[in-house]
Amino acid sequence: MLENINCLDILSKYFHVVTQCILKELKSRLTDCSKMPDKMSQPLMCLQDIYQYLDTPMIKDVTLAMLQLPEDCLTIKRSKNETTKEKRLSFYGEALVQLLTESNRRQPTKREMVISTEHIKGLGILLSTSSSEELAKVLLYALQTEPVFTHAVSVDVLVYCLGQMTETCVSIGALLVHHSRTHLFQFELWCLKTGQVKHLRKYMDAYIPLIDVYLLCKDQYNFSRPLQVSSAVLEVLRDAFWNKLMTVALTNPHSETLSQQLAVFSNLIPSAEEQQMLNLIEQLPGILALPENHQSWIVADAISSVLKNTVEQSRVWKQSLLSACTKYLTASYTSNKEHENLHDTEASILTRLDEL
Repeated sequence: MLENINCLDILSKYFHVVTQCILKELKSRLTDCSKMPDKMSQPLMCLQDIYQYLDTPMIKDVTLAMLQLPEDCLTIKRSKNETTKEKRLSFYGEALVQLLTESNRRQPTKREMVISTEHIKGLGILLSTSSSEELAKVLLYALQTEPVFTHAVSVDVLVYCLGQMTETCVSIGALLVHHSRTHLFQFELWCLKTGQVKHLRKYMDAYIPLIDVYLLCKDQYNFSRPLQVSSAVLEVLRDAFWNKLMTVALTNPHSETLSQQLAVFSNLIPSAEEQQMLNLIEQLPGILALPENHQSWIVADAISSVLKNTVEQSRVWKQSLLSACTKYLTASYTSNKEHENLHDTEASILTRLDEL
C-alpha cells in the first residue's frame, strides 16, 4: 500500500536496521560456519520480505558481504535421497540469488550497477560448487549486460559450463569465448583433449550455439596463439560434426537450431577434406532445387567462396547453381498459390540467378 502512494521512505529506517543486522550476522559467519543453524535468523527472514524494496547500495553491500562468506556457509550437502553429489545453495546462497535477481529485474532507469568484478569472481566460484541454475542465470545476465566482466571469470567456470551443457551454461560459455582470448584458448584446449570427438558428436545439439560463436571469432586472436592450435581444433570439430551436419544440409529437418547448424557446417567447409567436398558438391545442387530447403543456400555460398580461386571447378559449380535456381523457381511458382510465404525466398533466388 505504501508503495502505491510513494511513501516507502517511511520504512527507510526499518530497511536500514534490517540491512545492518544482516551485515552484522554475515560478519560473524566469516570466522565460523561450522554450526550453521537449521532455520533462518529473524533478520534474514525479514530480508526475504523486503529485498525488492531495498535501495541499490543496500543490495550491493549485502551481496558483497554474502560472497565473502566461506563456501560452507553458502552451500550445503544434499540429502542422501538426492541422486546428484553436487551441493545445493544454503539459505544464505538462496538469499544471494534473490537479491541479484531482483537487481536484474529493475528497469534501467532505476537500476544502478549492483554487480562488480568482486561479484563476478564470487559468483563463478559459487556456481562451480553449487550447480545452481538460478545462479547461472544471474551470471549470464551480468555477462550479457557487461561483457567486460568475462575477463574476471575463472577458466574453471568455462570448464564447468562445458560439462553441464545446459542452455544457460552453454550461453555463458559462448560469451566467455567471444569476449576473452583466455577463455577461447581454454576452449580450444578442452576440444583437443582425448575423447572429445566422440563426446562432441554425441552432444552436438547442446554445443552447437557455442561452436557457432567460436567459429565466428576464432581468428580474432591468431597473434596470441600458435596457428596449429586452431587448425587442430577445426579438425576435431570437422570429425565430430561433418557427417551429421551434412545430413542436416541435405534434408533441412525441423529444428530450432537449424540455422546455427547450417552456419557451423558452412564455417567448417574451408577445412573439409577433398572427398568430403566432392561428395557435398555432387549432392547439394539437387537439394537446393527444392523450395523447402532454401536455408541450405548458405552452404552453397560457403562452397562458392572456397572454389573462387579454382577457375574450372568454380565454373562447373556455378552451372550447377544456375540449374538449381531455375528448378527452384519453377517449383516455387508452381506451388505459389498454396504457399504465399515463399515470395521473399523467390526474390532472393532471383537475385542469385541474376548474379550467376
